Amino acid sequence: MIGFTLGVLLFAVTLGRQYSHSLEDWEVRHNATLQAMQEKVDLVTLEKRKCLDDVDTQVLAVAELRGKLAARTKMVEQAEELQVELEARGRRVKELVEETRLREQEYYELRGIIDQQAAEMETKS
Repeated sequence: MIGFTLGVLLFAVTLGRQYSHSLEDWEVRHNATLQAMQEKVDLVTLEKRKCLDDVDTQVLAVAELRGKLAARTKMVEQAEELQVELEARGRRVKELVEETRLREQEYYELRGIIDQQAAEMETKS
């Protein structure tokens, strides 16, 4: 009976060692798996940060472009206002040219009358 007990005890110790080694192997594999997963998480986190940095850069670029667009829009509006003013001045210049032409015509008519009267006075004297 002692032999049987020793046999069962030896069997239990052997089985316990095997179980212990299996548990250690599982723990090593589990730790390796966890480490690999952590490395993947770190890579994804790094990629996410890079993407966020890219988005921030693009947001800043869009804001800069919006500012440039607003400045150019203002310049276009000012150019349109200047165009309207230029057209108004062009019309005024045309009016002044016509007025000057009429005054010049009137001047030559009066000059002709004066010359004619002067010629008549010379012939009378």
